[in-house]
Amino acid sequence: MKKSIHSFLICTFVLFGTFSAYGATVSWGTNGSTGVINQSNVALPIGNWIQIGYFATLSDAQITIDAATVSGINSTATLKADFVPFSSGQVNSTQGVGGLFLGNQTNTGFANQQIYLWALQSSNNASLSTAVDTVLQQAIVYVPKALVPSVGAAWQFPGDPGTPITIDLDALTTAGSKELFGTFTAGANNASLQAAGFGSSNNALQLASVAPVPEPSTLALGAVAAAALAGLRHRKRA
Repeated sequence: MKKSIHSFLICTFVLFGTFSAYGATVSWGTNGSTGVINQSNVALPIGNWIQIGYFATLSDAQITIDAATVSGINSTATLKADFVPFSSGQVNSTQGVGGLFLGNQTNTGFANQQIYLWALQSSNNASLSTAVDTVLQQAIVYVPKALVPSVGAAWQFPGDPGTPITIDLDALTTAGSKELFGTFTAGANNASLQAAGFGSSNNALQLASVAPVPEPSTLALGAVAAAALAGLRHRKRA
């Protein structure tokens, strides 16, 4: 099985870093064929965050539910608490390292775990934590680690010390890939990505909008209004 260091295909602006977990190397950056776009079909703006890691306990179905709202019991806050980050970075305007961190080389907890990609567009990008708390749009995707070894194995943190892996966002075109939130479009020909130098047949991962959960006071007011309306209709029928 071919295993080599490869760019992690993300967006117009370059993110790049080499990280170690259990002595194994994972490299990610960008190239000219695959990018991340938002709901307005614009390349993910500078300053927004992308991270890789794994979810400790949540099922795919629960991740999809939690990704749809920014706060509340079933929300991105639940994802944040369950996600074990390996590496993260902000969209940068220049090539090179920007906002990335190094995983603990002696941490065996990543070995053989499924790799997830989590991309966000947020209103506060001061830190990854605030970005998750204020997310407006996001995407969570992965290729199952057991899916066709030459493809899926690239989305599994290595269990062998010193083993480099290839992680490729284009693998989301493979049957069986998982877009838990957001969508991946092969050959999107996105104008924003093309303007930034991507190929004419580029692929795109598009974020999906996150809905805010109404405040408890708003919900209570809505319940009162609904009850009043129901009473009015009852009186009219009487």
